[in-house]
Amino acid sequence: MSEEDGPATAVVDIDDSFFQDPYSAYRKLRRYGEVHRMSTGPGRGLWLVTGYETAMAALSDRRLSKDSDALARAMQVSVTGDAAEAARASAYGDFMRSFTQHVSVVVREQLRPELVNRVAAGLPAMVHDILDRIPSPAGVSDLVTEFTIPYAVESACELIGIPADLRPQVTTLLTDTILSPDPEIEQASSVRLARLITALMTERLVHPRADLLTAISTKVADSGGPDEDETVRGAMLLMIISVETTFSFLGNAICALLAHPGELRRLRADPGLFDNAMEELLRFDGAHNISSLRCVTEDLVLAGTPLAAGDLVAVSLASANHDEARFEDPDQLDLTRTVSAHLAFGHGMHRCLGARYARLQGRAALGVLLERFPALQLAVDPADVPRISSAFLRSVHTLPVVLTP
Repeated sequence: MSEEDGPATAVVDIDDSFFQDPYSAYRKLRRYGEVHRMSTGPGRGLWLVTGYETAMAALSDRRLSKDSDALARAMQVSVTGDAAEAARASAYGDFMRSFTQHVSVVVREQLRPELVNRVAAGLPAMVHDILDRIPSPAGVSDLVTEFTIPYAVESACELIGIPADLRPQVTTLLTDTILSPDPEIEQASSVRLARLITALMTERLVHPRADLLTAISTKVADSGGPDEDETVRGAMLLMIISVETTFSFLGNAICALLAHPGELRRLRADPGLFDNAMEELLRFDGAHNISSLRCVTEDLVLAGTPLAAGDLVAVSLASANHDEARFEDPDQLDLTRTVSAHLAFGHGMHRCLGARYARLQGRAALGVLLERFPALQLAVDPADVPRISSAFLRSVHTLPVVLTP
């Protein structure tokens, strides 16, 4: 990270140290202002919002648009800087349009409290079942591969409507799609996942069920909507987002609790603290480092920084949640903190649709895990837990723990 003359010229450089600990970089940036230039490679970069108040304003400002066509055009200039990359940027726009136009509308309609509560009632039993599958609790286990990803996939499948017999296959495909460092494996897994979802959506039109997959398939069929490929892309993105955010938050939360044994003892001693603890864990190290991108639709000034139409803007939810101007001692984990105004789920019209389910997922996972393994501890120093190289997600790559002494 380089810091020059004020907020308009402070530049965020993305490197391994940023992935491992973005909070130190953000703490320095906030001293210079709340809007900064973020380097993205050969393009001209984008604007990054780091302060809480400006983040709230940006996330609510309709002049910062998530329109997929505008984003695709802006990405060609701001991110790729190369016309040869235009097809990739356009594909990103198609992917987001499929989700926004054809899936998020259905999710917003269907994700009512009664559905969420019904599905969530089975989550503790699901957690027990997954923990039972860990080959041996003795020695070192990786909770990412053994627990957080399988649970993230199964709990997403339960809500969306993927049959139980297909979930092992879906777990493998989503793990490779999200975590594989090999682009060929990632692409092949994505294609296979698309075929699986296509077959399921076709089947749901003939044999409907009370699930999101049926609702998506029926809505599109009844409205004479988009072609099958667009709908499948949207459903895939729903699954990927659901899994990424769940396993990311759980890995961060478990790591944070084990790195703060005093707070963990406090939570074990007072289970009634769990709901409040969930909010603090979401604030302290949530699943999202930086928000999805937005495109400036008209010239504007944000926290004293002029932005031009066509510029890209992202909001650091992680930085906003550690802003000293909003939270006292923000780098301290305090499970008794009153923290309902955190931005872990975003803010405004694009706030996370699955926030209620996400809280229940996390509550079930952490509650059962801590109950089952009272001696749970990290097998490495917290600073040595490897992180995924993503500017947008905040995730551990592996989480080595000792389940039993």
